[in-house]
Amino acid sequence: MSKSVEQASEALYSKQQFAASNRFSPQQKDMLSAILTDGEFYTFGAVERLIRDFEKRSVK
Repeated sequence: MSKSVEQASEALYSKQQFAASNRFSPQQKDMLSAILTDGEFYTFGAVERLIRDFEKRSVK
């Protein structure tokens, strides 16, 4: 199956749905509230990548 077809079959969720999810810790939900955009939709995979990237950032 091609990547675009796989992505099309993944469910999309809003920032508010991720905030209400039991899948993420309270700390991760705080990160998501800062990095996700209202009105946009994301897959779980994309959000997990965003969290990992955010955690790897260095403080300046």
